[in-house]
Amino acid sequence: GSARECGAAPEPPKDAVARLPADAGPVAPKGGGLVVSMLFGSEGASYVAAGVANVLAFTLPSTKLVVHLSSSSPAKSDAWAGEARVFVNPERGATCGACGMVVRQHAANVRHAVRRGLAFDHVLILASTCRLVVGGGVVEATVHDRDFSSYQNTGGAQRAKFPCQNEKAAQGWCGPWFDLADLFGEAPGAACDRETFMRTHQMAFAIHEGSFYPRRAAVGFADWLYGNTSWYDDANARSTKFARHSGMVGEELLWPTWTHARANELGVEIQERRGGGGGPPLCVHAGSLHRANDALVVH
Repeated sequence: GSARECGAAPEPPKDAVARLPADAGPVAPKGGGLVVSMLFGSEGASYVAAGVANVLAFTLPSTKLVVHLSSSSPAKSDAWAGEARVFVNPERGATCGACGMVVRQHAANVRHAVRRGLAFDHVLILASTCRLVVGGGVVEATVHDRDFSSYQNTGGAQRAKFPCQNEKAAQGWCGPWFDLADLFGEAPGAACDRETFMRTHQMAFAIHEGSFYPRRAAVGFADWLYGNTSWYDDANARSTKFARHSGMVGEELLWPTWTHARANELGVEIQERRGGGGGPPLCVHAGSLHRANDALVVH
């Protein structure tokens, strides 16, 4: 989206239909377990099939899987036509790393789940490289018990609010695609003085692979992203770039920060014993298996 003066009103929606709240129209049922959102890029069709099969094998029959296939994916959208638990998002956008498309497409998957009328209590986010390693309902029980995953007050996360003159630190966080104050539920323009804002607000963080959110936070955030940022347009999401492996890419900060900022209205409990968040994600990187105390997902 084009830049706007600090504190100015957001531009009117360019596509009002695309930006409607996910539950506009028929109300989707609540309750009924877990939705797993999974994105695939250019991996081979057999790799995609194996990833989907892994989720189905290690989750309960009540768990649904919503899949986004990138425009570069050789997998066919109708590959799971006979599988009642798999729902392929018809929107096949071109995904990219360290840009806005990862969190955008997970948000698109959540909105697709609502519009398909899927019943769910929580959403679990997985990358194409994630594999579940524990089944028997443990994944669902753990997500239900912890409710959401994030940490607050991590040093790296706070760099997203650095003054925009520090472009190396700010990266995509200083673009015109969103209003930082609006992320915290405050009036547009309240973060014009970013240095002051940084001292009074805390970004939250969650490794996106294996992170999870209650339905109210998942659907609310997805609607916020489509309605309050310019990322409803996938071209804007692709053009927003973040520093790789920095701990401050969009998918690791936006969703948890939005949830933390609205904890009271969402009914989400911030548990200080878990680092000021809801709890750790379910994922551990393959090179860190020695730290996999309670990991249920390998990435």
